[in-house]
This record gives sequence, C-alpha cells and structure tokens, in this order.
Amino acid sequence: MGSNTFPVNPEASVGADLHVREDLARLARMAARTLDAAAAGVCVGPPERPSLLVNVGSLSVGDALLVPFLCQADRQQAPLLVADVRKDERFAQGERHALRMAMVYPLFNGTGERLGFLWALSQTPRAFEAGDREALDDLAGFARLALREWRDPSFIDRAEQALFSFMQGLASDPNGDHHPLQARFLAEVLAMDGVLIAEFADPARQRMRTVARFCRGEILPEVEFAVAGTPIEPLLVNGAQTWKQEVWRLFPGVSALLEGAEACVATPLRNAAGEVYGVLMALRTSPLEEVTLVEALLPVVAAGIEARYKARRAEQELRIREATIRSVYEHATDLIFILDRNWRYINVNPAYARALGRPIEGIIGQPSGYDLPPHVLERVLETNARILETGQPTVYDTTMEFPEGIRSFSVVKFPYRDQTGEIVGVIGIARDISERKALERQKSDFIKALSHEIRTPLFAIQSAVRLLTVGCCDPAAEKGRRMLAIAAHNAERLVRLTHDVLSLEGLEAGLLPIEATACDAASLLEEAAASLAGLADEAGITLDVASPVIPFEACPERIMQVLVNLVGNAIKFSHAGSRIGMEAVADGEEVRFAVRDQGRGIPSEDLYRVFDPFHQVHPRPLARGGIGLGLPISREIVRTHGGRIWVESEVGVGSTFYVALPIKTRLRLSETLAR
Repeated sequence: MGSNTFPVNPEASVGADLHVREDLARLARMAARTLDAAAAGVCVGPPERPSLLVNVGSLSVGDALLVPFLCQADRQQAPLLVADVRKDERFAQGERHALRMAMVYPLFNGTGERLGFLWALSQTPRAFEAGDREALDDLAGFARLALREWRDPSFIDRAEQALFSFMQGLASDPNGDHHPLQARFLAEVLAMDGVLIAEFADPARQRMRTVARFCRGEILPEVEFAVAGTPIEPLLVNGAQTWKQEVWRLFPGVSALLEGAEACVATPLRNAAGEVYGVLMALRTSPLEEVTLVEALLPVVAAGIEARYKARRAEQELRIREATIRSVYEHATDLIFILDRNWRYINVNPAYARALGRPIEGIIGQPSGYDLPPHVLERVLETNARILETGQPTVYDTTMEFPEGIRSFSVVKFPYRDQTGEIVGVIGIARDISERKALERQKSDFIKALSHEIRTPLFAIQSAVRLLTVGCCDPAAEKGRRMLAIAAHNAERLVRLTHDVLSLEGLEAGLLPIEATACDAASLLEEAAASLAGLADEAGITLDVASPVIPFEACPERIMQVLVNLVGNAIKFSHAGSRIGMEAVADGEEVRFAVRDQGRGIPSEDLYRVFDPFHQVHPRPLARGGIGLGLPISREIVRTHGGRIWVESEVGVGSTFYVALPIKTRLRLSETLAR
C-alpha cells in the first residue's frame, strides 16, 4: 500500500486559497453524508499522481487505494459508481482491505479539460439510487464551480453576477413561476439570443410542447413538436449537451423550433423520480466561443426550474387528493364526523347533518352526544376515551333515533392526529345497516315459518304412521283410511313446499327450463279461477273473471302458476263476502293481467318489498298459512318471460297486482338455461 496521505503538488496548493478549500471540504462532507461514506475528498492532477486539495472522514486514504478508481473514471470520461468492489471484475486484483463502495466523479470544464475528481469511499456496500445520483450530480456541479474559481478567480464573480441579475429579474415577476420571463431573463444574463423550455406533451414521450420560447427579444407562441429529429433525442440519452456551431446541420428539419440557431447549450429537466420530463435550451444565432459560463449556469437555473416543477406537481397532486377526499366526504352516504378531545364537533359531512336534521354550521362547535340515550352515550364516551388512550381504532354496532325513526349503524372510530402525529381527537364513520338488520330479521322469520310449515305436516305424517304401525287401527277400516289420507295430504303439502323453495332457487339461477307456446289469456284466467273455486267458496269470497280472447306466447304452466299465486294471496288477505276481480286486456304489444281484491291493502313502506323472498307484511291476522314464497316465485317467472309485475294498493280499500307480458316472445329453452 502507498502512503496514507496524498502527495501535495506545490503548483496545485499555491493557487488554492482558504475559502475555496472550505467550499470543497463542505462539498466532500456532503458527499460523505449522502453515501454514508467513511472518506471523501477532492483532488487534482493526473489520476496516476493525484494531488490532494481536501480529504475528510475517518478512513485513512492513500494514493494506492484510490488511484485505480481515479484511472477508471478518467478512462470512461464519466462518473464511476461501484456498489461493491469485491463483486466488480475491474477491481478484482490489488490491495483492497475492507473497501467495498467507491464513487469518483471526474470534473471537466466547458472545453473538455479535466479540472479534478470528486470521490468517496466506504467499507460498506451501497446500492446507488436515483436520489443519490441526483445529489451527486449537484455536488459535482458545485465542485466544478469551486475548481474553476481556483483556476480562474474572476470566473465565480461573473457567475455570481449573472445569477444575481437572473434572480433579480425573476423577483420583478409577480407570479414568481412564469416560464416566459425566466426564458427572457436567462437569455439576457447569458448573452444568448434565445431560450427554450419544453415538457413532454404525451405519456408515450413522443411529443413535447414548449412552455416558454424566447428569441431575439420576443416571447414567441408555444408550439408542439415530435421529439425525433430534434436536439432532445440525443439529450435524453447523453444528458447535458453543447453544440458550438451548425446546429441546423446536426438537427435538420427543426429550423422553426430553433429559430435559425447556430449554437445550442441544453440540459435535461428531471422530476422528483429522476426521470426526464423536459429540456432547457440556450440558443445563439452565431457560433459559441466562450461556453464556460453558459454551461456552468444552465444546470443551476435548470435546478431552480425543476424545484418549481416539483413543487407545482406536488401542489397539484395535493389538490387532486384534497378534491378527491372532499368529494368522497361530501357525497358519501355514510355519516362522517370529527371530534376534538373535548368531544365537540370539528366537522361533519352533509349526510351526518341530514341525518340530524340540522345544518352543518349549527353542528360544528357543539358537544357531541347530548341528545343520545344514556346507554348509547355511555358507550360513545367509553370508545372515544379508549381511542385517545390507546390510539387503536374500534368498531361496534349501535342504534340511534332520528326524526324518521330508529336506525341501526355500524360505527368505526379511529384517532384524529395533527401534523406532529399527536392524537387531537376522534374520527368516526357510521354506516347505516338498518336494511341489513331488517333482512337478517326477515331471514330469521322465514326460517321460523319454514320450520313450522315442515314440522306440522311431518308431525301429522308421523302420528298417522305410528297409529297404523302399532295396530291401533286397521288400514282397511274407515279410521285407517282416514289416517292414510291425513298422511298423504301432509306428504303432498311437504312436496309443494319443497317444490316452491327449489323453484325459487332454480328460477333465480336461470336453471329451470321454460319454453314458450301459444296461449290464451281468457283460458288461463278461467283455469286459475276453477282451480281455486273451492278455496274461495270456503272463505266466502266471489271470483269474477272478465277477459276477451287474447292470444300470446308464453309457458302456460308457469303463467298459470303466477295467476294461482296472485289469486291465492288475494283470497288469503280478503274478508268474507268480498269479491276478487280477475281480468286481462291487450295493451299494445303486451297482454296485461290484473288481480284486484277488496282486502285491507298494503302499507306504502311495504309496497316495494312485497316481492322479496324474506319479506312479509305485518301484522297478518287474515293470512291463512304459508311462508311467503308465492310472490318471489311469480316475480322470477315474469322476469324470465321478459315481462313486468307490480302492485298498486290503498290501505282499507284493497290491492291490485298487475302482470304485463310480451305478446310476441323469443323465449326458447336454450335462452333460459343460464342468465
């Protein structure tokens, strides 16, 4: 291994005054912190015999340790980033000790002359991310400026004066982010004829649109152009570029965009992810001779444009997120509320205000829970206190009374935190689950009714069979025949019940085959009335049938099932001595059936749910058994035929059920097997 410190080149150290060394040392420390490096520094001179300007860090660095990396960076004329030295074949030989990561940036001036190297070494491997590269690019840029000042003390003065003039010009712009003025000021301070700023105009990155175009003292209209055949194409691949003359020869076909430019200095603009989103170009109508200042300042100005772009995009994304959240907040049907630590409302959404029947302004600032029942308020306060104490969300179900009645809610609560992460209140979202609870009750009632309907005939069958089995009665005698008749009747009842349940399931799944044939509305009504005449006579109800001959296409067995269900329901819910009307009429391309009773009617809140499988109108003192599957089955049959079924009712007057079916149908067996 060589010496533990770099040899000092007297020529290099003579011109390097104190404040330049301090600037370089600061940049080296920043590089070390960026990469978690054990050592970093800046050196000048040939890579085989470097001269130290600054060296910071805890790692003892000698020339033999660093020279191979300097030579490799010098050969490739580009930054050298070695994530793990031990896995890189270029450095397999030689003395490495515990060295694992190496970074070397060769620093060149505008004419291609190498000024020196910015380097960093570490004993720990490191994967270089986009953020690392961006930071290192910036540090290398500043190191180049410092070394140029060391080589030419007047250069930094000119650069500072140009930047000051540029910033002073921007300060006069009240908008502070006006691209055309940026382009004008930049052209003036750089003594260039024009400046162009462009951004990609499509996701495919095939086209760009200028956001600022200044040339010869005039702000020009913005244009959109294809990337191919322009200076942007090599710029995307090679990074910052300088064309000192005859740009129009290098990039033919873009004279309108470059406005007759002879020379061009360009640098890419990158977003927060390090991706190129645009380009900054300084143009001149005559060849460039001195490009040092332009090349030095253009990346600095580009960094400012990038910072404004990132801030603008972040602000846009924030506004979009805020607008999305606000839209969800304002249009959500769930009740959303925010409370402070004293349980006063900070904010509520419109759905919450509507539920309380009060304006939002009348709720904010008021204490929450003052109008809740004691048992509900106790739970609310308990969950709120637990959230403040533990910071954990909680979920529970509750009921609340509103002007329109009692509603059930599923409530989720979680902590409301400020920007520092401190819990300053509680956020709650209450979802109305009244319909779900009602459905659960309907299912429970349905199961109970189904169990009763099954248990009763089974008990009758069991009793009859037991009496016959133990010999209590002779099957051939009258009593035995009566027992067998009871068993047969109840067995048939069970079969009908099973058939109804399976029919509903099959119809909803589209698995029951239905094929249309020629039908007559009058005949179907007469047949339905005849099949229910005995039940109607027993209930003391008169059936009136009125219908002309109306031919149409349908499955007669299924339509008969619908009519029997509707008339049977009407009989169940009608008083003795009343009449039930059954009629059919032709209405355009439909045949419309109507079953009209004089029963007590259906409450308005139940009208839209009478066809639900688990819904029953309560109370039903006139009902004569059943589990309420007739109407759901009828609805599915009518839907399968492409028709409509609905009810109109007035409490105390009666109800009318309508069925409208197409006269001409394309219904075939193959179309009803799956829906």
